[in-house]
Amino acid sequence: MSESSEVRGRNIMIAVTTAAVVIVAAVAAAVGLSGSSDDDGTVAVGPAETQTDGDGGSTTPDDQQLATGEGVTMLPEAMSGQQAIDALGDKLAVVAERNNMTAEKLRKLLLTDSTLHVTPAGSLLYVDTMTPPPSE
Repeated sequence: MSESSEVRGRNIMIAVTTAAVVIVAAVAAAVGLSGSSDDDGTVAVGPAETQTDGDGGSTTPDDQQLATGEGVTMLPEAMSGQQAIDALGDKLAVVAERNNMTAEKLRKLLLTDSTLHVTPAGSLLYVDTMTPPPSE
């Protein structure tokens, strides 16, 4: 194998590794940006689970879970703007509190920043798309 093919192979491997690291970092950032992780570092991302009580019956999430949003699905899908505000309804205050802000501040941000989205778990996520520069 020639020296130039070895260099080319090494460059390809570096590019693939870099791309993988960037993807993993982006996912980790998306999950961690909201600060909605529990004290033990876990993140509640799924729907509310039904628990079994001592008599074999089922219970729904307790008031503490609803207050913190832990294990509770806030939205059916990620949403932004007025759509998110309408879909959250009374849960807007819970989502705001989980993200360390007032309900009014979250409402204002959702109405003025089109890149801000609320995930189904109630985390805040910024989604930005890159548009190509105007052609000359």
